[in-house]
Amino acid sequence: MDSIALILSYIDDLNEEMEVPKNINNKLQNIKNILKSDVDVSIKKSKCLNELDDLHENHNIDPNLRCQLWDIVSSLEQL
Repeated sequence: MDSIALILSYIDDLNEEMEVPKNINNKLQNIKNILKSDVDVSIKKSKCLNELDDLHENHNIDPNLRCQLWDIVSSLEQL
């Protein structure tokens, strides 16, 4: 399984395991759509990191969810 498929799987698992707030779920769905698009990997990476950067500024995110979002960021940075 390639890196993008692993990230997509991780996002799906996150949505199944936790009760993710709607605004974060929308961002995660945007990220999934970006990762599935037919553009260069560097563009996908940049767009996804921008989506997640917006969430970083939200101080109302559950600490466990925040940690899992950072795991996604880490995976994206390795692309």
